Amino acid sequence: MDDIKKIIREVIKETIDEKGSEKNPFTPEEQKVMDFLVDAQNSFSELETTHPSEEEDWTNAMHALQRLLGQRVLRRDYPDYFYSSKESDKND
Repeated sequence: MDDIKKIIREVIKETIDEKGSEKNPFTPEEQKVMDFLVDAQNSFSELETTHPSEEEDWTNAMHALQRLLGQRVLRRDYPDYFYSSKESDKND
């Protein structure tokens, strides 16, 4: 557990560059997907609720998709800690 906490601290530290600006952890393609997710969330939130559980279901689905994108970053940036079956992820 301490190793994971150390990695998380490193990831947070690495999101700020030497000028104090945020670095984007996503590839351009991943950022495009994240932008689509934000657009989908904003559009869905404008819809009228038609079932008592749909808001919770939507939120759970969005969080699952966000986790998938985050896991891609971790596998790419920390291949020694997070398994990737794709050889290109180990070399990026």
